[in-house]
Amino acid sequence: MHSKFTVIIPTLWRCAYIHDMLDAYEACELVGEIILIDNDNTASDKLNKQYTKLRVLPQQENIFVNPAWNLGVSFANYSKIAIANDDILFSTDIFEWVKDHMDTGVIGMCCSNYDPIDRDLPYELEKVDRRPPGWGCLMFIEKHNYTPIPLWLKIACGDDYLMDNVKGGAYILKNLRVGGRMSATSLLGDYVRVADEDIETYKQMKND
Repeated sequence: MHSKFTVIIPTLWRCAYIHDMLDAYEACELVGEIILIDNDNTASDKLNKQYTKLRVLPQQENIFVNPAWNLGVSFANYSKIAIANDDILFSTDIFEWVKDHMDTGVIGMCCSNYDPIDRDLPYELEKVDRRPPGWGCLMFIEKHNYTPIPLWLKIACGDDYLMDNVKGGAYILKNLRVGGRMSATSLLGDYVRVADEDIETYKQMKND
């Protein structure tokens, strides 16, 4: 239980990369379960194979990403949590390294993970006080250290809230190569409006 991960993925099925990563999570020995929060309620149509580790939580309506993270963590059976976008690609070899660094707080990534890396460099952590862009696309945290995000934050600032409230601090995972299409869903029109509202609400909360 203590050495395996629950991988939590909210999805609206806007990106095909999710199928590649479901295969990779299924094959990874350190992934104990995959919790898919189906915000489009179409998993039965979209899944083209069976997965022994997969648990689907279908939603009758889109609950958005931050509430989906909360829901996934509440259902997690394993002590280590990986929260992943459905539109990124990365090597699941990272689970072997990161499992020994989970006591640091909460670990995320940044846009530099998308930059081409000419040579293999060792993974390392860099502590940060401010969330860099892309940090919430892939996060690692111990379940007992997860702080539920307020439900009035739907899309944006959930990762800010974790960074501000998790004991142990926040870190960037450096030198992890990440591919895919970042923000395949959140850049769509209506989601931008909701995200902008979240940002303003969070700013006001921090200023009060």
